[in-house]
Amino acid sequence: MEKDLILQQKIEFIHWVTTLEEMSDEQWFQPLKPGTLWGTADIISHLLFWDRFVIENRLSFLLENKKFPRLSVDAEERNLAASNYARAGISKVELIEEYVTTARELVSLIGKIDPKSFKEPCLEQEQLLLGEYFEGLIQHEMQHKKQIESLMEQNEINY
Repeated sequence: MEKDLILQQKIEFIHWVTTLEEMSDEQWFQPLKPGTLWGTADIISHLLFWDRFVIENRLSFLLENKKFPRLSVDAEERNLAASNYARAGISKVELIEEYVTTARELVSLIGKIDPKSFKEPCLEQEQLLLGEYFEGLIQHEMQHKKQIESLMEQNEINY
């Protein structure tokens, strides 16, 4: 995926997230599907945590042309921490603002990368082009957007 398209889609997603402020608190925490705990709040916190991870553990090294650190990342533990954070008293508006601030920082850092680099392998990931890495992040966000939109549709929530 080209740099400009990645940036455009990330910016559009950030804007969409801001529209979620219109949700009631009940809708904000409502499980996305029966039998699960995760609601919109958990997803936005989850995306916040992973954007921070990319900024701290990928982009900071990429911009300095250094190898990614070898990390043992427990995705389940990180996701649980994100969910706990969303439910520990932070308001909907505060969480959305924190996500937006972090996501804009991510956009700014991606903007500093030479567009040619998006067609090159990720450092230490010869089989994965940098553009594909960011495309995967965008697809991940779109998957969660669909989940939230499905919930909104089921509950006839319109913004």
